[in-house]
Amino acid sequence: MARSRSIKIIEQAAPGLKNLVLPMEAMINEHWNGIFDQVEDIKVRYWEEMKKNVEERKFKQNNSVVKLPTEAFLKSTFIVYRPSFRMGKKPSGDSVRLAWVKATHVFGTGTSKKVATTHIQMNATQSNLMPSFYHPSKFKFPVEAEWQKEIVLRYEQEIAYYRVLTWKLMIAAKEYMAISQVLNKSFDNLEEVQDPNGTPQNQSDNSDPLMVASEALKAADDDINAISAEFAKLLVDTEPDLLEAYGVDPDVRHMYMGSTN
Repeated sequence: MARSRSIKIIEQAAPGLKNLVLPMEAMINEHWNGIFDQVEDIKVRYWEEMKKNVEERKFKQNNSVVKLPTEAFLKSTFIVYRPSFRMGKKPSGDSVRLAWVKATHVFGTGTSKKVATTHIQMNATQSNLMPSFYHPSKFKFPVEAEWQKEIVLRYEQEIAYYRVLTWKLMIAAKEYMAISQVLNKSFDNLEEVQDPNGTPQNQSDNSDPLMVASEALKAADDDINAISAEFAKLLVDTEPDLLEAYGVDPDVRHMYMGSTN
């Protein structure tokens, strides 16, 4: 895998810079974990409210003189939409999903109790600065379960705020990584200037192989098979988040047809 370096700070050359730069990643991760806790709480509250409503309908059905037909009652108490959340430990495009799935179930004697779910396609936005979203029309209910719509839309409105926050935080994380790369190179240059022997301590850092490889890929219109095997292997072996910091789409790694051994 690609080598990961921490930022080397020379206090004499950049006094106080360490106090500004090093806490950035910790702060981003702290906010990320805070969002994770909040969306987990949303899921808990959603199911508690839905189950409470279902229990009330069951009580009413059992104590009513005129009961709903069995199939109609089952449809009224079947939860149609379920939150589907996934968040990794750190911000990245592959580590977060704040979505909904639609559950389907065939009601009738002798049918399986297993519930099938399908993901609900989001509406794309025109801006790279905002995430996809759910238009209210995406949520459709049978007549018997129409009471669930108000609850789902209310929770979706809350989830949408956290969807935007995670998106913004991922942008901030990418910016931080890009800044880190620039600072790494800057501090390497500072170390070379301060070398009493006048000899660069790490000449390999003077030319950034990953930067050269990313520029070669860009010149080849993102065709990873059109660049040298050395550059292609470097890109394939590099972590996705680092590739993104260099402006490379991590998915190009899956298009490489050569050997990575």
